[in-house]
Amino acid sequence: MAVMLTMKVSMKNKGGREMKLSIIICIYNTPREYLRASLESIAYSTLDKYAGEYELCIVDDGSSIDYSDLITEFGAKYTKTENRGILKARLGGIDMASGEYIAFCDADDTVSTLYYSPMLDCAYESGADIVINDWAYH
Repeated sequence: MAVMLTMKVSMKNKGGREMKLSIIICIYNTPREYLRASLESIAYSTLDKYAGEYELCIVDDGSSIDYSDLITEFGAKYTKTENRGILKARLGGIDMASGEYIAFCDADDTVSTLYYSPMLDCAYESGADIVINDWAYH
């Protein structure tokens, strides 16, 4: 499985500070414990060097589950739409994102502590528009 970080048109967040990374998570009736584990793994990753410069964007594709406490706890941007499928949900996440780079994380996946930071470092060091690695969980 390859992991990709893709450049998006740079925008300023509401505080005027440039957002470096938007992590988009699409959910549809994802068990709450899976979503919590996913959000915790991102929160405990090495993105602390980018504190305040990354955001979580959650697109709820018509779930019947209430995730409001998790959204609040992790400070994520959130939108809920009618069920339109993963492609529309991801496109909605891209529209919501204000990061220079975007990445996707499945709602039932957890990430390594060294997951996004090295890719973001590589993107800035090389000036790349897209960073792909060969990270896989076995």
